[in-house]
Amino acid sequence: MKLFLKLSLFLIAFSYCLTSFSMTVSEAKRLGYVVEGKNGYLVLSRTDATGEAKDLVKEINAKRKKVYISIAEKNGVDLAKVEKQMGEKNASKK
Repeated sequence: MKLFLKLSLFLIAFSYCLTSFSMTVSEAKRLGYVVEGKNGYLVLSRTDATGEAKDLVKEINAKRKKVYISIAEKNGVDLAKVEKQMGEKNASKK
């Protein structure tokens, strides 16, 4: 039982450490790994981007796509139109 408790505590602490070291979009941009694409999604900008940066792009883009689809459906417009508008909006934030 003590071994199980120690192992459980170790795994909890280890998973906490992993989440605290995950890359943010701001950090990935600052490091030059990603940029905002004209299509409203993040784009890898370096061929040597880390796996963490690549995973971040996939995760954020998937979340953005869900939001864009919702906006498109709510407003009765094509997804491509929403993506283009969001790309223009993100580009203007520079």
